Amino acid sequence: MQVNIQAVNVKYSARLEEIINTQLEEQFANQHFIMKANVFLKLENKSEGDNKEVEISLHLKNQELFAKAFSTTFEQALDEVIPKLKKQVEKYKGKVFDKS
Repeated sequence: MQVNIQAVNVKYSARLEEIINTQLEEQFANQHFIMKANVFLKLENKSEGDNKEVEISLHLKNQELFAKAFSTTFEQALDEVIPKLKKQVEKYKGKVFDKS
């Protein structure tokens, strides 16, 4: 799976890039129908609280799955957004591959 990371109003470290790539590979490595993932890191204008946003869109053969989460760190937001995507992937698999 190809992973594209884009940052809006923020710079990210190589460590964060490695965490993103590792988590996506671990969670979705056996899902061969996922062609690529676009990850957007955004820093909201709030001075405190959940001002870091992670958006991920997974591109499948004929569909796109999308989820986002806000938190105080990008790592926490990533931990919140991955389960949302896993749920959508399972639902997609149920619709496409479990047809009798």
